Amino acid sequence: MANDEFRQNVLQNLVLSIGLFAIDEAYGILLCGEEDDRIADYFIRSAFPPQQHISDILRVLDESDNGLSVPEIQRVLNLGQTQIDKTIKFLTAQSPSPVTKISAKWQLTAATGSYRVDQAYVDAITNTRQAEQQQMRDYMTHPHCLMAFVQAALDDPYPEPCGQ
Repeated sequence: MANDEFRQNVLQNLVLSIGLFAIDEAYGILLCGEEDDRIADYFIRSAFPPQQHISDILRVLDESDNGLSVPEIQRVLNLGQTQIDKTIKFLTAQSPSPVTKISAKWQLTAATGSYRVDQAYVDAITNTRQAEQQQMRDYMTHPHCLMAFVQAALDDPYPEPCGQ
């Protein structure tokens, strides 16, 4: 995701710079390689924690008497700290959050009973990222004015070909 967002920000900044400063000539350099899709796919696939990690962490917290620290969760589950941290970060961003941290221990909240992953939201974000990835592929093979392509991609109502 970060790679696509970075590319999108670069394109937006390029267009803003050209328009804002009335630059007569600008060059955009896109470095791309055959590994781009694999890298982007990895970030798209790993943007959200797997449902199994969410279920496992909620289950072990439910089975604990006074909550668990991340190292304690690691001892109970076969998950690394990064996977646990990512899953907890995702859970704490939910509203209402099914987990909360009290001192050094993670505990369930009252929202846990009704908590469900918003799969429609996850799917929508994933689809958006895949569409952005396709847009980058289209940009790399576009046979006409790339400036007009970027303007259209950024919803400019009046994209104009640069004549090149």
